[in-house]
Amino acid sequence: MTKNERLFGVIILKTSIRVPFFEIGVKNYIYGDDVMELARAADAAAGRYDIDVLFIAPYTEIRRVSENTRHLVPSQEVNCG
Repeated sequence: MTKNERLFGVIILKTSIRVPFFEIGVKNYIYGDDVMELARAADAAAGRYDIDVLFIAPYTEIRRVSENTRHLVPSQEVNCG
């Protein structure tokens, strides 16, 4: 593992994102079941239109979103660069 693959004790997974893509940033405006409702709607649209969707959610929701969706790229944050 290189220095660039590890940042602040968190392993960075590199995922190729296809263009065009869509990004949803939940921030902390919604949580719990509301996050899952939005994630399921985004997952359905991603599957229907064959696009990548970056789903940026609070860290407490990432596992649940990841386990219950197929087409999303869940993350706590996205850094381009």
